[in-house]
Amino acid sequence: MWLHNQNDIFIGPNVVISQESFLTTGSHAHRADMALITSPIRIDPGAWITARCIILGGTHIGTSALVAPGSVVRGDLPDGSIFSGNPAVFVGARFKK
Repeated sequence: MWLHNQNDIFIGPNVVISQESFLTTGSHAHRADMALITSPIRIDPGAWITARCIILGGTHIGTSALVAPGSVVRGDLPDGSIFSGNPAVFVGARFKK
């Protein structure tokens, strides 16, 4: 995995980040002057970022949320949710009640 930390990356306990995933807190104002833009990433306890995912700055992955393989994530993923795709969208709950 690769942590491109131009801003803070907070990783809680019991988080799994699988092979070839990329977390980046930086980007550029590509429609303006290419200025550097950074924002933190927060991954709450028990979350699982599966293989080859891209997690972009400003993302908050909730407790026990799961990101499916190859997904590109920006934004807030609720606790216990599963997100998949590019861009990642909600596909269901991780655990049955």
